Amino acid sequence: MKEALQVLNFSQADPARLQVWLDLAHTRMRDVHVNRYKEWALARLCLELCLEDMGLSRRPQDLVFKSEHLLEGIPTVSFSLSHSKDWATAFVASTQIARLVGVDVELKTRKVPDNVKHRLSNPKDSVQDAMQLWVIKEAAFKSLPRLAQEGIWLNNIIVHHSSFELEGTPFKGSYEVSEFEEVLLAKAYYE
Repeated sequence: MKEALQVLNFSQADPARLQVWLDLAHTRMRDVHVNRYKEWALARLCLELCLEDMGLSRRPQDLVFKSEHLLEGIPTVSFSLSHSKDWATAFVASTQIARLVGVDVELKTRKVPDNVKHRLSNPKDSVQDAMQLWVIKEAAFKSLPRLAQEGIWLNNIIVHHSSFELEGTPFKGSYEVSEFEEVLLAKAYYE
């Protein structure tokens, strides 16, 4: 399998498997809101399930992030995580498909505040729906190398029909948008 995606709501997660991640959250993070522990744990459970789907099973305590895209001991895949309220997702892809990947998930009912729209939109964007543009640009941003992320706003990313580019640079990629139950989801592939 070249890629895997998992999307879970807290109510859908295996309680025993989620508890392992919750326990790790409490040992790895200090002084954060209880919801942050839950989101952290659910997103990492999604990552664990993606790796299983790809035949790369690891114990939760053995999953160590080398960077925001790469895992220690698994150099052949790139990953991304996202969460929104009671939902989380993980996207893992072979580095043969894309050097880096990004994912974003948001509730369909969420509204993009007017004061955010100007930092989101680019006059060259082909997508006009604000929520769809948000998830695409968040996923695209996450797929970019750290060097390309520095000092940019989401409105520096131009969204075309199924591709994106960082304005005025050679950084570009493709994306896919889908709906899953209560959420809107975007996957991005940095080429």
